[in-house]
Amino acid sequence: ATSSIGGKRFARPRMMADYIDWVNANDDACDKSRDCEDDWEPDWMPKLNDKGHDDEKEDIISDTIMTRLRTREGLDLNWIAAQDEEEKVLKCVLKGAELGLDLGLAERTRKNDDDLGTLRLVDPEGFLFSNTIISSIFAELP
Repeated sequence: ATSSIGGKRFARPRMMADYIDWVNANDDACDKSRDCEDDWEPDWMPKLNDKGHDDEKEDIISDTIMTRLRTREGLDLNWIAAQDEEEKVLKCVLKGAELGLDLGLAERTRKNDDDLGTLRLVDPEGFLFSNTIISSIFAELP
């Protein structure tokens, strides 16, 4: 399984034996720490004071686009616009999604005129072509 903690993605081992080894190694490291319950954090856990947090903004946006478009809730375009003052990313997302929107594989819904809306893939057709639509969006990103 892949998870995201603090905007940083990581994957657990896929094979059961590797997963058990991974859990045991983290258990052992925790046991060796003096104040395990309060201070110990696994090495794969992002630290709040990591300098890389700001540098990973593009990765967070890309991961959000990729994962949110694969959900029924879709991608909040207001959130995308808030990540970039010039709204370049928003323009790229909309341009990349044009074909999906034109073919009825995606939809953009708005609550009102001020709302940028939500971009969703249509179930089931849009989800069948999700990789194509998401790839088109990524091809437009700066």
